[in-house]
Amino acid sequence: MHKHLLVSALLFGISTSAFAQAQNTQPLTSTPIVTTSPAVSSDTVQAIHKLFKSHRTGGYILTGGAVIFTRIAISTVGTVPAGVFVVVFGGIPAVIGFGKIVRFSVSKEAKIVNDFEKNKTLPNAIRRRLKRKYFNN
Repeated sequence: MHKHLLVSALLFGISTSAFAQAQNTQPLTSTPIVTTSPAVSSDTVQAIHKLFKSHRTGGYILTGGAVIFTRIAISTVGTVPAGVFVVVFGGIPAVIGFGKIVRFSVSKEAKIVNDFEKNKTLPNAIRRRLKRKYFNN
């Protein structure tokens, strides 16, 4: 029974991951998209958008994976040592993923971009995270 459930979940995960790569032209949130004027360094603004999107995606994956792992682990094992295992390998990644979602939210992204457009400066934490891979080559 558990093997069938695991195989079904694996096949479902493999089959739906192909759809996650499709481009979506509609905004996913009700927060307005921040547009920049040509005078602003558009490379930096685009890099900020890519950075935040990348970290949000990682948070969603980490949180979702931890929730799925926890659900499967709880249903298969019901002992106390297994409960500690579930908390360590399910709860901690879920908290880390949720923290990433909150720290790299769309509203914080808009605030950082607006501050950058006004002052041409970035907070140190954001500046340190902006690597070459986030800029257009």
